[in-house]
Amino acid sequence: MDAMPLQFKQGDLVEVDGYRGYVNCICIATPNHLHKHTPTSYFTLTIEGTESSRDRQVNVCIYRHLWSSVKLIKSYVESSIEDSDLNLKGISDHSYEEHAEGALLEL
Repeated sequence: MDAMPLQFKQGDLVEVDGYRGYVNCICIATPNHLHKHTPTSYFTLTIEGTESSRDRQVNVCIYRHLWSSVKLIKSYVESSIEDSDLNLKGISDHSYEEHAEGALLEL
């Protein structure tokens, strides 16, 4: 199977075959001793508006033959570890612990 560069990645907002949503899980199928033919690669597309509802999330399988028609709407940018590190935002570990204890006491 030839390597195909993808114009999308997990978390991207895309439109394909009339569906608009977020790329969820990408499954790249590879041949193995259990299958005579390589299984079909696909990705699951979480339909826009259902991604935050665990009970009613709608996913659609988008098979490899449609991948070339995927239109990227908005690329997902993962925040770096440094951005989420409280110490870089001027909060020491000690004050964070005090804040956490205060929040627990308020409950």
